[in-house]
Amino acid sequence: MIGIVNQALRSWLIERAGRACWLAVSESSGVGQANFLTFEEYPDDITLRLAEKTSELLGISCEQVLGEAGKFWITHRGPAVYGELMEFSAETFADYLRNMDRLHTSLVASLPGLRAPFMCNFQFQDAGLTIAYPSELEAFKPFLAGSLKALAQRFGTEIEISEATPLDDGGFAFEIDAGQASLNPNGSPTFPLAE
Repeated sequence: MIGIVNQALRSWLIERAGRACWLAVSESSGVGQANFLTFEEYPDDITLRLAEKTSELLGISCEQVLGEAGKFWITHRGPAVYGELMEFSAETFADYLRNMDRLHTSLVASLPGLRAPFMCNFQFQDAGLTIAYPSELEAFKPFLAGSLKALAQRFGTEIEISEATPLDDGGFAFEIDAGQASLNPNGSPTFPLAE
């Protein structure tokens, strides 16, 4: 798991429950006083142990912990790390999603060795879409779902996200429902992002 996920979890927990809670979680999980580097890769087990101990401490599920960390990434940590790259040049949530892989491609070009989270493709319907993600990282599913919800809110769109379903060739997909909001203003049923 890339360090930004662990950073988001740490920052969210400190803001929600205080530094002492973070120290308790990091110690009880066996991670210790780790300073996670933003673009460094860490074993998924570290993220899962941190989420489990946070879950126990706060009395919420691991999925909720990671989802909240994903939301925090979009609203607080991401803008602090990426600055202008996170500025929303798109006018809609759907347009921003269409540009997300381009953002990640720019980051990979700037930071060799970075494993950025590329989306496989999006299939747009009038009030929803399917996002296919070519990774099986369990901890990343709720983090990504939380990030997508926060991103939609920044564009004034409320969304519901289904449970991640496995894909035949590995990875997973989310179904996203935007209710009455249109996520497909130009009528294109499928919009693959990778170019």
